[in-house]
Amino acid sequence: MDPATIVTTVMAVVTPFVKKGVAEFGRAAGQAACDKAEQLLGYLKGKLAGDPAAASNLERFEKKPEVYQPAIEEALKDKIAAEPAFAAELETRAKDLGPVLVIIQEIEKADRAVGLHADELKSGNVSVTQKIKDGTDVTGARIGRIG
Repeated sequence: MDPATIVTTVMAVVTPFVKKGVAEFGRAAGQAACDKAEQLLGYLKGKLAGDPAAASNLERFEKKPEVYQPAIEEALKDKIAAEPAFAAELETRAKDLGPVLVIIQEIEKADRAVGLHADELKSGNVSVTQKIKDGTDVTGARIGRIG
């Protein structure tokens, strides 16, 4: 995996986890995904602890992810470039997460909008965000089978 893909995959899991919190993320994504996201965040904290600016931004990211996400992405890219072992470990952890689907819909007016329709999802993480001002018959996710 290239560094940008690794960072995108990691952030696609960590950002919804931070935004929603453990309990809500666990309900939405399942306990296994919640545990992996929590472990990944803990791993990142440990790896960025030696860089005071990155560690501080990670603390801020946990409070305001939408503001500090770019700073964390940049810190991860820098760390990946500087440490091949970190890149390899993050790639392994990203692959272990399974597929990551991030669906964002920002719609003024919607009739019968569906964020995700899947017949089966055996593993991975799904995050559906819908910002709809005026909508009827709106579905975030419809999955025929999960496990």
